[in-house]
Amino acid sequence: MPSWSIIGNIQNQLLFIHRSTKTSRSHQWCFPGGGIKMGETPEQACIRETKEETGLDITICYLISSIKGHFYFKCTLKHEQQKITLKQNESDKYTWIEPARLLEIGMIMDLKKIYFVLKKDGYTIKVNEEAKKTLNLKT
Repeated sequence: MPSWSIIGNIQNQLLFIHRSTKTSRSHQWCFPGGGIKMGETPEQACIRETKEETGLDITICYLISSIKGHFYFKCTLKHEQQKITLKQNESDKYTWIEPARLLEIGMIMDLKKIYFVLKKDGYTIKVNEEAKKTLNLKT
């Protein structure tokens, strides 16, 4: 069961990290996050995993959604000027991107889940024909 942080900045962009070749599902973009350890709450895992993967201190605002054991939390940075320090064996780059432009960065891990979580939280994503098929949306 993973727990994910959806972190926005003051430019209304969201943070995505790119999974390195040393991880499963390499070359895919995802939110910071990861597995929940024994005795840990989804919230605690979200905070811990985000700190481990990015070096960022976050505050959880609310649970956006729980989909098949995946927890998605809307989060804010505790300090807006924090520097991102990636855990190199897990991710090799990051980007802040406007949700509408998400599909421009490349392959998104668990696109269906991400699409519906962001939509539930009020974001719009521009969807191309290939993504419409993946998401089972009408063309």
